Amino acid sequence: MSQIYLQKVLDYIEKHLTDDSALNNAALASIAGYSEYHFLRLFRDAVGRTPADYIRKRLISEIAKQIVCSQKPISEIAFAYGFNSKENFTRAFKSEHGILPTAFKTSNCSLRLFEPFSFETRFDAPGVSLRYIEPFVLTAYPFDSGFAPHCWNVYNTQKRSLTLSGGTVTADYGAMRWNDTKKRLDYYIGIPKEHAHGQSDGTIDLTIEGGLYAVFETAPCDQHTFVDTVRRTWDWIGSHWLPTSGFCRRDAFELECYTESKRTFSETIFLPIRSHNMAEIIKTFKEDIPSLRFIGKKYGEFGHWGEWWQNDWFGTLERAMGGTDSILAIWQNGGGYVGLEHWSPNAPFAYWLGMFAPIDTPVPEGFEHVDFTDAALGTCWIYGTEQDVHDTSACVPALQQNGMTVWKDASGGTWSFENCLCPRYTNPDEQGKIILDYCVFVEK
Repeated sequence: MSQIYLQKVLDYIEKHLTDDSALNNAALASIAGYSEYHFLRLFRDAVGRTPADYIRKRLISEIAKQIVCSQKPISEIAFAYGFNSKENFTRAFKSEHGILPTAFKTSNCSLRLFEPFSFETRFDAPGVSLRYIEPFVLTAYPFDSGFAPHCWNVYNTQKRSLTLSGGTVTADYGAMRWNDTKKRLDYYIGIPKEHAHGQSDGTIDLTIEGGLYAVFETAPCDQHTFVDTVRRTWDWIGSHWLPTSGFCRRDAFELECYTESKRTFSETIFLPIRSHNMAEIIKTFKEDIPSLRFIGKKYGEFGHWGEWWQNDWFGTLERAMGGTDSILAIWQNGGGYVGLEHWSPNAPFAYWLGMFAPIDTPVPEGFEHVDFTDAALGTCWIYGTEQDVHDTSACVPALQQNGMTVWKDASGGTWSFENCLCPRYTNPDEQGKIILDYCVFVEK
């Protein structure tokens, strides 16, 4: 259907939204200039739903706006928009939102409303970052419905967040995972267990896996567009970000985090990810290491290896420590070229390139250093092609499964590094595969 003719129909629907007699299929088809049969098919293809469903959602959305901003009784508002009884409207509202209109009026929570369809709808892409997350536990309510907006509506209208926390405002998490046995989405909402000081009847403890996550911050919006913005962000992640990112979904809970009571109408989405090509962890071990000095250059993102080869900066560091024999004499896994990572909830991600050296090694001009004293490392040997071994997302869970606890510095940050050692990293085997040492600072 031509957009011009469809826009005429959409404009007509908005103008006559409260006049049910003017919105029958025959009248709408006549405006579009098609037979009723072709109009119904073409409208559904363009808008994604039938005219009747579209009109019903638009009516309920406009009534919802009036409910929270008008002093009129709900029944009077519903009658003005063409509902012939309070019971009919109540059934329609609950079918659409999973809660009663009276509960919505009391709580004024964010609903998934349907604005007029537009061919020129603007979407602001979310902010995106990669973040390593430690495992944590949610005290959460399980929901029978896998439709997230309905779950949140029940959770918010019943003020379950304050019930769980004991009255303290805290961030809420929605956790979802596909249940292959039931062929449905399992959905839970709750708060971190350490904040759950109130009543927790009907909840479960839900462990959220640690690892690498893509983190998305939804674009600013208002109460009426918030839930739809979240939906469109998820659509954008699946249709635009994932196909071009080099990552794919990891089998773990996907998270939505926001605080309804703060009325900021912004959500953080946590998507567990891994690279498309999985390498294999063939060994994990823990070792105590002597006090070491890491010397290198600090960056805000991965990469930069090329300039190190070009400028012979690794050679500069080897000469500064008097050759790699000095580090090998005190640490048998020293001497490698290192990509050091610092992940902190309170600071931007930092990536360093450089080498570990004895603690008293002088720092050459133009370089920086970080000292590690009385430390221990948990190490994974990652076996695969050079392209694959740098997906390290499975390493921390593997170390934790072997009884190791990730060490955190004063900022709450964690330190880890890729240690490219000869010959297992530099000399591929007959299958073209190598071994990367991925090391995480752990508690002794």
